[in-house]
Amino acid sequence: MPVRGGGSNQGGGAGGASAAVGTGVGDTAAGSASALRRSVEDALQQDLSKVNFLRDSLAKSQQATRKVGNILTSFGDRLSSLEGAIRPLRQESMSLTRGRDNLQTVARLLDDVLEYYDASQKVDGILQEGPKYQLETYIDAMRKVSAAREYFVQHNPDNPELMTLTSLRDSGVKSLESEFRQVLERHSFAVSAADLQAMSQEQVVKGNVLPEDVTKTLRVISGYLAESSTTEGLCKRYTEVRCGVLQTTLSSFDTGSGKSMGKKHSSTSASMHKVVGKGMRRNTSIRRRKGESGSQREETAGKEREATVSFLDMAIDNQPGSYERGSHPYLFYVKAIVRLLQRETSLANKVLPEPLVPVALKGIFSPALDALAAQSSLLAASAGRQVDRQEFFSLAFVFDAIYYFKEKQEDFEGLLMLAGREPLRKYNCIVIGFADVARRCLVGFEQSIQKDNSKKLPFNGTVHEATSNTLSFLSTLHDFAEIAGNVLRGAEAFGSEEQGINWVPTATSDKFLARWIALVLLQLCANLSRKAKAYESQPLSSIFLINNYDYIMRTILQSGFADLVQQQEQEFQANYRQRIETQRQMYRQHTWAKIDEFVVIEPIEGTLSKRDREVIKEKYAGFNQEFEDVIREQQQYSIPNEELREELRRANLEYIVPRYKQFDLTYRHSGFTSKNPQKYLRFTPDEVMEQLGLLFDD
Repeated sequence: MPVRGGGSNQGGGAGGASAAVGTGVGDTAAGSASALRRSVEDALQQDLSKVNFLRDSLAKSQQATRKVGNILTSFGDRLSSLEGAIRPLRQESMSLTRGRDNLQTVARLLDDVLEYYDASQKVDGILQEGPKYQLETYIDAMRKVSAAREYFVQHNPDNPELMTLTSLRDSGVKSLESEFRQVLERHSFAVSAADLQAMSQEQVVKGNVLPEDVTKTLRVISGYLAESSTTEGLCKRYTEVRCGVLQTTLSSFDTGSGKSMGKKHSSTSASMHKVVGKGMRRNTSIRRRKGESGSQREETAGKEREATVSFLDMAIDNQPGSYERGSHPYLFYVKAIVRLLQRETSLANKVLPEPLVPVALKGIFSPALDALAAQSSLLAASAGRQVDRQEFFSLAFVFDAIYYFKEKQEDFEGLLMLAGREPLRKYNCIVIGFADVARRCLVGFEQSIQKDNSKKLPFNGTVHEATSNTLSFLSTLHDFAEIAGNVLRGAEAFGSEEQGINWVPTATSDKFLARWIALVLLQLCANLSRKAKAYESQPLSSIFLINNYDYIMRTILQSGFADLVQQQEQEFQANYRQRIETQRQMYRQHTWAKIDEFVVIEPIEGTLSKRDREVIKEKYAGFNQEFEDVIREQQQYSIPNEELREELRRANLEYIVPRYKQFDLTYRHSGFTSKNPQKYLRFTPDEVMEQLGLLFDD
């Protein structure tokens, strides 16, 4: 009982505590809601205040807008009224302004017309003084005369003033042309050959031919004359002066030495001094022409003729290696002309207006190219006669010239095209002429080998002069292989005077050259075979062919043509080795045939009979005689190539020494002779070897 009562009290206390907690939580929630409501009401009140403020501001803005609109409307009305009042005044003002402008224009025109009428009187004094000292003033005066004259031509052609102005214009143009010529002539000087050669390419193309102030003066004069469309006299005078300077420079190449050109050219300047073209014979110094007496002119002409003959008659030795590439005077002559034309082009571009440059250059280039063409034609004709005389080595310069023309083709075309098609056509004619000579040279060379019937042979069987010359000529052509291959194409390569040489790729030209070389070598070998038959000694004939075949093979294989020849004849080396081997066998056969008969060993049975002893004696005696004859004769044979010489010596040793050694071993101690053994036993095997070592020791 007491225990249950205690429990009941505990339960009642717990329930009261729970009720108290619930009441506290309810009070807290009610307080939070009240605070939130007050916060919302405060925010709402603030927003209402702002709305009221904005409403008041909008009302004020609308009121201000209405006022501004009224003001603008009133201002527009006033502007419209003002425009209506001002428009008549503006129209009247514009009319007055146009009238004023018209009056001013008429006044200016009247002034200009009055100037035209007074122009001749105002500028007469200036024109009388000439352009020498006041060029700019003079040209201004000429412009006034031209303008006045143009006015009268258009508006009053019957007025006498037109004749006066025309006369002034014509005399003024002549004065300007005269001044142009005098200034140009006064500062134009011929260039010496040495100075021209010493110039760099940049100096030639970009250097000042004339002083800058002189160039400027000439440009001013030429500019006005071009402006006034009076350029005919200008071009004529410019061409005359510069053409004279160009020709004087070229003709100076033959001054300073009256000696023949000789075969070697120690310096460029010396070579160039000798050169003069036929077309240059009339050309003397610009200043010298004015004061030369008749005797002086005749003396000058005589020197020029002498120089021209010396140039044309100058021939390189018709010997291998006598020509040094680039050394022929003709090449210096061509290079000089190119440099001079480049200088003239540079000067013309600086002095003359652009439209006049081609006309002037054509006039300047034409005489120089005519002279070069005449010189080239004479030289080509001379070269043609050398072909007929089979002086092929003296024609190396022809290939050198064509090579130069080809290498500089773009430069030539670019330069000459500035003066039109005609100069380029003349240039193409020159190149085609030399190409034809080169083709004739190559064809003639091959034919000369085929037809060569000379009987002169080397006594010692060494390499024939025809062989060495042929290979030397081929070596000379190596530097001009592309040129040779192209010209061998004949008419197909030469093209027309308008297009020039039709150059083909190297691979194509090589095929033509390879076929030609193969034909030359074929003709050479056939010719050598014919020549070899003239030897009385067959061994010497074989040695001769061995030497020549070996020389051909080695020279070709060591030359720049090796690949070219082997492409044409793949078995080239094998074929020549076979030829050499064939001749070596023939040499051995004809050299040792009789000795082979003497060293034949015959079996001996028992004691030697008298007949056996006589046979052995004949064998020794025959061997001795034949061997001595071989040694005596073939000691004079020559095999220039050391390797080939040792091969033949070794072949002789390997062939004859073993045979003789076995023969001598068999019979030397057989007792075939007792009274005079030294008569027969003259050579031991070692002595035979020693004697064979003396062969081909010439």
